Amino acid sequence: MIERSNRRISEILNSIQDDFYVLDRDWNFVYASKQFTLKIGKEPGDFVGNNIWQMFPEHTDTDYEENLRAVMNKREIRRFEIGGKHTNAYYRMAVFPSTEGITVLGTDITEQKKIEETLRESEARRKVAELCKPNGRD
Repeated sequence: MIERSNRRISEILNSIQDDFYVLDRDWNFVYASKQFTLKIGKEPGDFVGNNIWQMFPEHTDTDYEENLRAVMNKREIRRFEIGGKHTNAYYRMAVFPSTEGITVLGTDITEQKKIEETLRESEARRKVAELCKPNGRD
């Protein structure tokens, strides 16, 4: 019965297509999804039991660390966007407190960011073209 339940929970967690991981109150990984770990070229087992700040020292003193620590210490949900340090992608992060620590969900929004940038550039070109028209006429 317990084995079947664990298998079902594992299937549910593995069905999440976003980056997903759980950290305990000592900042050690309790769970890391395959979706998350494969982007970094590792397996989920490479994370479990390891400290996030030791594995990813480049994230210290960043907005990412500040947000994770706020969730851990203040027990409040945080949502924010960051650029990936290992993937050259952009992520929308949602971080949730739990009794054991925090749960982190990262959604890749790179394509959305590219579209937004294209729209900004297009709007800037349109404004320049408007300014270049004599007396605002076509």
